Amino acid sequence: MLSAALPALLSKPARGLADPFELTTRVAGATGAKAEIPALAEMADRKGGSRQLKEARRLQSMLIRQ
Repeated sequence: MLSAALPALLSKPARGLADPFELTTRVAGATGAKAEIPALAEMADRKGGSRQLKEARRLQSMLIRQ
């Protein structure tokens, strides 16, 4: 479900995704979900300190953990 929903959300200029990213990070942690989502990786690599970018980085880290 993560792999399907996130690319669609990230395909256009993103706003207001901090809360959904936080929730998705919690769900991924609880379920052990792993995925490579190029659009998320791209967002997580952006410079900046907004909450949205921080949550994108947390989610990216959770989804690619070993």
